[in-house]
Amino acid sequence: MGRTPTSVSATRSVELGSGTWSLRFLAKVASLQSAGDGEYGFHLSVVAGGRKYDVVYGDSDCVSIVNGALGTRDTFDGVVPIDERFHRWQLGVDGLGRFFLELDGQKVAAYDTDISTSTTEPDQLRFGLDPSSPPSGPTEIYLSGLELSRDVATAWYRPDIATVTVLPASDSRGLATLVGLSDVDPRDLSTGSLALHYSLSGDESIAELTTTPTTSHVSAELDPAGHTGELGIVCSLSRGSELLSRPERRWKAPDEAEVVSAGSTISAVPEMVSLLKDIDQCQTEDGVDAVAAGWNLGTFEYDGGDETGLFLDSTESAEPLVVPLSLNGWLSVYVGYLTGTEKFSVEVGGQARIIEIGDAPEFDPDHAFGQRALGEVEAWTGQFTGDSLIIAPVLEAQTRMAYIRVVGLTADETALAAEPDEGPAAKRVVYNNDGLSDFFEGRYKTVPELQEQVVDIYAASDVEALTWTAGTTFLFTHTSEYAGVPYASLTPEQEDLMRDGDKVAMQTILDYVDNDIVPLEVVAARAKHHGLAAFAGLRMDTFYSMASYPWYNGNIWDDYQDSLFRNYNGTTNAARMSYSFAKFRTYIKNVLVELANMADVDGIDMDFCRYPELIGWEPDLLDAYFQQYGTDARTEVTPEGSERWQQFRADVVTSVVQEIRALLPEKTIIARVPHANALAYGLDIAAWVDQELIDVLVPSNISHEQFWDNVDEFADIVAGTNVSLYGGTTHTLSGSDLTLLEQELIKRGYSSGVVRSRMTADMYRERANQFYRAGYDGVYVFNHWRGTESIGVMGDRVRNEKWRVFDLPASWIQGAVTAEQVSQQTVADLMALVRDLTESGDIKRGFAGTLRAQVTQIGRLMQRAESDDVVVDGFDRFIRLVDKGKRADQVSSGAAIKLVAAARLVASRV
Repeated sequence: MGRTPTSVSATRSVELGSGTWSLRFLAKVASLQSAGDGEYGFHLSVVAGGRKYDVVYGDSDCVSIVNGALGTRDTFDGVVPIDERFHRWQLGVDGLGRFFLELDGQKVAAYDTDISTSTTEPDQLRFGLDPSSPPSGPTEIYLSGLELSRDVATAWYRPDIATVTVLPASDSRGLATLVGLSDVDPRDLSTGSLALHYSLSGDESIAELTTTPTTSHVSAELDPAGHTGELGIVCSLSRGSELLSRPERRWKAPDEAEVVSAGSTISAVPEMVSLLKDIDQCQTEDGVDAVAAGWNLGTFEYDGGDETGLFLDSTESAEPLVVPLSLNGWLSVYVGYLTGTEKFSVEVGGQARIIEIGDAPEFDPDHAFGQRALGEVEAWTGQFTGDSLIIAPVLEAQTRMAYIRVVGLTADETALAAEPDEGPAAKRVVYNNDGLSDFFEGRYKTVPELQEQVVDIYAASDVEALTWTAGTTFLFTHTSEYAGVPYASLTPEQEDLMRDGDKVAMQTILDYVDNDIVPLEVVAARAKHHGLAAFAGLRMDTFYSMASYPWYNGNIWDDYQDSLFRNYNGTTNAARMSYSFAKFRTYIKNVLVELANMADVDGIDMDFCRYPELIGWEPDLLDAYFQQYGTDARTEVTPEGSERWQQFRADVVTSVVQEIRALLPEKTIIARVPHANALAYGLDIAAWVDQELIDVLVPSNISHEQFWDNVDEFADIVAGTNVSLYGGTTHTLSGSDLTLLEQELIKRGYSSGVVRSRMTADMYRERANQFYRAGYDGVYVFNHWRGTESIGVMGDRVRNEKWRVFDLPASWIQGAVTAEQVSQQTVADLMALVRDLTESGDIKRGFAGTLRAQVTQIGRLMQRAESDDVVVDGFDRFIRLVDKGKRADQVSSGAAIKLVAAARLVASRV
């Protein structure tokens, strides 16, 4: 439905009745008119059983829903994607008359009550464009795939645990949590049909607790029973026997945590936490307070709890601030920060470092307040001698600090903190480049591009070696004596199956061939220039469907049809060769020797992991097994018999590795293998290591990355040998290669919905730490040849361990908060009052920070109050908090009375 100056509509009669219904469609919105009132634009109306439902797309990027019950329009701003993609929309009514609207599986709006308008019109579906009143700009929408269903009960509530907050003052005596639920049916809350279960554990189960949520925020305190160190927290939301959500969190429990006031001296006590909430008490070195030094002050409140606090928001004129604590001994200092913090500088004793918040969203001043998150970052770990921290904003980067948390180190942590980092000498990371993907992307069209993007990125980093994979098993990116000229056998029909990137890759590779350029030799020479080792990689049994990607199977595919892998039932696997055939084994040995002897190549990298099914149930193999054991291998059902058959097949593959070792005695041999069930795939890893047929063993995942718990197994295998052990990682967490169909759909503007996720820097760090703690020599990175987020984060074993002990636990402290800015004049007046009260001695300093936060909140409430009731509610809450403080013995009873009087004084001043 495109641009038009007049009203346009289309109506279709349907039979829906008064039951449930659901409408799905695809829409690409190129533009929407701006009428400014949510009434004009593209209309979608459904009439069902005498009830009418109206949705309007307009005002640039908004959706408006007519609420017939109230006679109003509810507008949802910034919802409609304006791009070149088709997006999935769904709307409908369930059996209780509740209306919902979704976009790409995410709910835009949901109503618990009937919002329809009564009508005498017959059941119908109507799309209409009304450009009147007058519009500003065109409306251009394309629709596809309309699907209208009736009597289908759409489950549009998806209860989930959205947030799990651990309050920073928690310790071994009590773990305070706030859980935020999302998309919960109010009827589940009112009927008590949900159960929220908590589990706290260390090496063993510590505490269990089950509650019945009655609101979308649930607070609970777990008892760590004196346990300290790393603990696991599991929150499970269920309805009856149905598990709805089960997030897991970690938390490093201190022995004791206390709130301290500005001006305190902190001396290191192992596992003792000192928490400074009075962030507004930071001053410049000249004694100018934070607000006068160019910082804005805001308040935050944890969602679902009474815990509140203040935060300082940097401006362009914000000056460095001194944290009002004197620190002594071996300590770690952490800074609590609000969403929007990008980076800041920390200085101690004349030394400074920049703290960057990983994966931080760019600060958006239009969304600085409201629902935000509170995180924590390690700022400084070391020995202090009466020092104070100086925190300063970094040019053009936002800083929003909320609190300071100081932790005393244990003896082991002190020893680690004192140990020097390994620095530039720490080179123990190997990167594997598959040799084809970036040709697909058009990134290596020239030799300088190949050198820069494949090798130069690793110069002066923690990388010691790289592997350039020759291609697939039968298709190389250079002319091979055994595999021939790349793409020489490609037919026009096969070329029609190619994606755009496949054609780009083919043309670039053939250009290299025509100019006698061998990519492997270019990469190896450049690696040598930078002092890096270079390996020739080979996918040891990688083939593809001839119906989809025939070019990947090279020129000699037809010559090896007699070497195809046989399945258990005797059928052939048309995308795999078997090592039981001498012909195929000879090819593998020949090409590995060819690759290893290319200029500047230090060795070979045999990838048995990409597609590890190397040997099957071939007739000659079955006959040989029967000759030796008198049994058909296919009838082996006992564990002993199955293992014997697996070993028999693995011995065939081992014989190949033995011959390769003999052919390449001076070359380094890497073997990448599956971390699980290797023998079942035909890989006798223990034999290879015991005979030292390989130099480097790399256990890995076969597909996407996931942590595996048998890392110690391989450390035991290589113990006492000269074989190095590298832990394999895979860059991808989910997703798949783009298909030809997906490519064509994307060209049309249709989103396939396939999610392709990748490892983050912290995931790489934690993975490397898992390997190092198990005694591995290094890390091997598969399918991440560009190095984004990973270069420089894994090679330094000491720095990695410090990150694991000091940095990582800070990321486990997360908080869902609601933040608001405070008027600077109100801040000045209220802070002056608080200082007067504090200096008078009527308030204990330990309670001053809480008082400040609450007085500021009252001031904010009073500013926006439209009636005396709001003011009264604010003061009632304040008085209750004061009373809570009195019961906690934080203020004397006389001081509590004076605080109530002070609250009334605030009312008269503001």
